[in-house]
Amino acid sequence: MKHTLLVLVSAAIVAAFGCKSKGGDKAVKPPPAGAIDGGGAAAPAIDAASAAVQGDHWIVLAQYKRQEDFGPVIQHFRENGINLGPVSLVDLRKYFATNNLNASVLPSGDGFLLVTADAFGNPQIAGTNGFKMKQRITEVGAQYKGKAPSGYESFAPKYFSDAYGMKIR
Repeated sequence: MKHTLLVLVSAAIVAAFGCKSKGGDKAVKPPPAGAIDGGGAAAPAIDAASAAVQGDHWIVLAQYKRQEDFGPVIQHFRENGINLGPVSLVDLRKYFATNNLNASVLPSGDGFLLVTADAFGNPQIAGTNGFKMKQRITEVGAQYKGKAPSGYESFAPKYFSDAYGMKIR
């Protein structure tokens, strides 16, 4: 049960943006309707085993009211080998409550977070895969300057250098 949200978000990323899980192509099956809030249709679920062997932190790049604005950002990072996806703060609060995690650490308000598709070790600890990924996100994020299409959020002025880890397990 603790991996449910990570699996659903990872599946939503695969379905929406063509990204694959670390385990490669996995058989997909639909979860209950409404499993992902804000997206309209339910996302397909992937094998939880691939998510289970990963770390316990997502890296959060941004919070925004409309998940559509994340589209160009997701594409930019995917082109640079980093898979991201949106997660509803409403769903995340439910997940934290269901799994006895401290929901007070979540940002206030509604909307969506842009997070890594995979979980990593604590990005605050030097030498972890999370620390290395956060550095890579900072590098790739700096290259996003001026690339936001007209009508989309640019996520300036920091261009994701303020990404942080969120413990999800």
